[in-house]
Order: sequence, then structure tokens, then C-alpha cells
Amino acid sequence: MRIEINNLSKNYGPIVAVKGLTAEINDGITALIGENGSGKSTLLRLLAGVIDPTEGQILINGSPVEEKQTPVFFLPDEPYYDVSHSLVSLKRIYASFYSFDEERLAFCLKQFGLNPKQRLSSYSKGMRRQAMLSLAIASSAPILLLDEAFDGLDALSLSFIKDQLLMVADHKAIVAASHNAEAARSMASRFLLLYKGRLGQDADSADFGANLVKYQALLPSSLTPTDLEELGLQVVLFRHLGSITHFIVKENEEGIARLKEAYKPALLESVPMEENETLAAELALTKKEGRIDE
Repeated sequence: MRIEINNLSKNYGPIVAVKGLTAEINDGITALIGENGSGKSTLLRLLAGVIDPTEGQILINGSPVEEKQTPVFFLPDEPYYDVSHSLVSLKRIYASFYSFDEERLAFCLKQFGLNPKQRLSSYSKGMRRQAMLSLAIASSAPILLLDEAFDGLDALSLSFIKDQLLMVADHKAIVAASHNAEAARSMASRFLLLYKGRLGQDADSADFGANLVKYQALLPSSLTPTDLEELGLQVVLFRHLGSITHFIVKENEEGIARLKEAYKPALLESVPMEENETLAAELALTKKEGRIDE
């Protein structure tokens, strides 16, 4: 499966939601990440053909997305369904567009303990999310577009969904927008980072955050990021917490050597970054390096 995004823009009156975006998406799991208002949901709606672009074009296997020759399963952040439906009756509606792997669907529903004959009104928000993800994963659609689909899932459910998505990712193009950086990192092979509707970074999972290092050190409380910059370090994030200074920089052994020489800290060690820190640091670096014009 090949999705080509060519110079794509979407305006809502004076508001620019997506601007000049160009990328290519193939089979596998692509994580769409960025701050609130970065254009993630708009991009997914454009990919689904729910809305039309202001400029640019989307091609799916060479055909314009509006021709809808390729089935797309779009799961929005707030999916609409009549809660008087059961999952069985809802599946009948979707069956007009897709076939389903009945064995996989039954396995997912059993794992979640969902009775497909119950009305959706009897499901909690998390259960409805489990049900819709089960339908998406078991569908024949070669493209899955998931907008904050992991919101409200407990850790066990999230782990199961991750495993199921990885099992079908070799023959489906899956684009998942998520604020859950840990979940995205654990399943995605590729990251598209959006900032104010523009593409700030397109990176394989192994490369995302690979050139960033987090340190903790005993340094003067008067120390500022500018002081570190003067030593040749490119500071991405910086903060004092009590007597400890935490900072994330682009990897630079010579700059760290100059820091040791200048301040002779009693403590200076690299420490692992949390996934959300990696996301925040990559976004800050994207803006700092001017990959995106403010």
C-alpha cells in the first residue's frame, strides 16, 4: 500500500490547519505526533477523504483519494455510532464497505470480554474503544487511520491492541495519531512529527531521539542554557530541580568535556529519557533548528 501526500494544505477560513505537507506512507505503523492543534486530526480526515484539501493532492496506489478505490477504515477521536446498536448490528453496517476476519474479531472480543449482542449504550467509553479497534483490526481495509484510538485504554488492553496491530502491519498501512508517546514508540516503525500543520520531522523509530542525550548534574543554580551553549552544546530542554540540573542536548562529547573542565561538577551522568520527554525534545529541536518557520 502506498499513500502519497503532495504539497497538501487545508484552511478553515483564516486558520491554516495543514500547510504544504509532503510525505509518503507505506505498509507498517506510522505514528502521527505533535502538540494539540498541530493538524493531526485534520490530516487523518484528509487521508480518509472526509474533507477536501484546499491545495495539494493525496494519491492511494496512484489514484486520488476522493475516488475511494481503496477501502479506508477511519476511527476518529470521537466516533459516531447509534448507541442503540449492538456490535453485531454495527458490524452489518460496516460490512457494506469491508469484509471481516471473523476469527480475529471473535478473538479480540473474547480478550476484552465484550458481548457483541449487547447494546453499545451498556458499554463504557473504554469498552466502546475496544470494540471499534477490534472492528478496525479485523477489517479487510488495507488502510487504518486511528485518531487518538488508544485514549481510555487500560495498560493490558493497550498491550493487546499493540500486539494485534503489529500482527497485521505487514499488509496494512496504519497511521495512528496519539498523545501516548510510550504506546507510539512501542509499536510504530516511523514517526511523522507535525507542528502547526507542517511536517517537522520524518524519522524511522530507531532514529527518533537517537542523537539526543539527557544529563543530570550538580551545577550552579545560576547556570543558564546560554552558559551551556557557550561551551558548544546545543541545549534542547533545561531545568533546575532543587540542587540537580537536568538538561537534554544534542550528542556532543567535546562539549560535555568542556562542561566538566569549566564547572568540575561532583555529579554529571547521562540518564534515560522518558518517551514523553523524547517527544518534547524532538519537537523543541525541530523548532530550534529552524526545520519549521515560526
